[in-house]
Amino acid sequence: MAGSEPLSFGLTIDEELCSRCSLCVYTCPFEALTLLKGELPEERKVEVDREKCKLCGLCYTICPLDAITVQYYSMEDLLEMARQLCLKTGERSLVVACKGSNPTDRSIEEKVGRRGIPVLRVPCAGRVPMDFYFRLLSEGVADRLHVFPCEEEFCRLKEGGKISFLKLDYLRSLLAELKVDGGIISLTKSVNKAKVNEAKCIGCGNCEHYCPYEAAMVRSPGIATIDEEKCMGCGICLAVCPNFAISLEGYEQETMAENLAKLAEAAKRAVRGGVKPVLVFYCQWAYTPKPPEGDGSGICFMELPCAGRLDPLHVIQALNLGFEGVLVLACKEDMCNFEEAGAKRAEINLSSVKRALSQLGLDGKVEISFVHPKYPREAEEALSSFLNKIKGER
Repeated sequence: MAGSEPLSFGLTIDEELCSRCSLCVYTCPFEALTLLKGELPEERKVEVDREKCKLCGLCYTICPLDAITVQYYSMEDLLEMARQLCLKTGERSLVVACKGSNPTDRSIEEKVGRRGIPVLRVPCAGRVPMDFYFRLLSEGVADRLHVFPCEEEFCRLKEGGKISFLKLDYLRSLLAELKVDGGIISLTKSVNKAKVNEAKCIGCGNCEHYCPYEAAMVRSPGIATIDEEKCMGCGICLAVCPNFAISLEGYEQETMAENLAKLAEAAKRAVRGGVKPVLVFYCQWAYTPKPPEGDGSGICFMELPCAGRLDPLHVIQALNLGFEGVLVLACKEDMCNFEEAGAKRAEINLSSVKRALSQLGLDGKVEISFVHPKYPREAEEALSSFLNKIKGER
């Protein structure tokens, strides 16, 4: 990025509040926290390795003294999002779903047994503090909670699923001690994995070649199959399948094409002064948008399970639908939750599109930026820079 000003970091530790108990150090699944020991008490402190930290937030939720704060999905942000969802829908039941497991609204409705229930999607169910659930119930925001964490072995943040189960079991035990119906909090493990339509598969082997988990394979007589035990739901195989034979619930080719068309129509109605809309595809791990409301800018956002899921056809379709430009926000390669394959695949896919557009004299219409929530300003600066570039070309 341009400029030499260091990026602010999204996690801070208040040394005055910290008791040096080391719970955060033991909890961190990425070994990003270290307790520095000195001869004097004031020399002892917890240090964060910014390179290793993925801002999973598990340390933040485990700290007994609230000495750790995060800017990404903080307690107050979570509460406000929950309040707005319940207020908007008029519902008193709320679903808290882990983004990693990617449960679609349809699958949630089937498992909960009701339609129209609001869904708060979080980057990891394990990083949601127990106080969050207590406050939702005690403040009357919700009277029933449905939590959808990942299965433990499916968790992209290593210990998030396990910790979420422990927290919720403990919370329900506390409610039972208080003579409160433990059923007001339900727990449903969830996963979202790729599936092959054998009737469409042409046996090209792309999925097998590009799958970062060796979950896809072509078996005799030339039909692909997905090993559900290995599949982690990144969606990369969907982007490289030439015959659209692979699906991931909520991110199928037809679903994304329909969603793009709806976004384009909505953007055309919202923009003012002849401004053309801009589309931002973003990896669910890299960014959570806070789109401007009512300013007529026409910025639209579409979430991806991984930037590697983005098919070049989606970018071409977006431009054909009238979007002035397309920006892709992907994780930094060393921060990618899919063995670094997602960030690499996204860059390769976008490179082919940019080359084709360049030959048509449409340079600058498509860009990719690599960002991460642990640097809060990074994504906003990338978006601002792209918008200024697009405006300069109008």
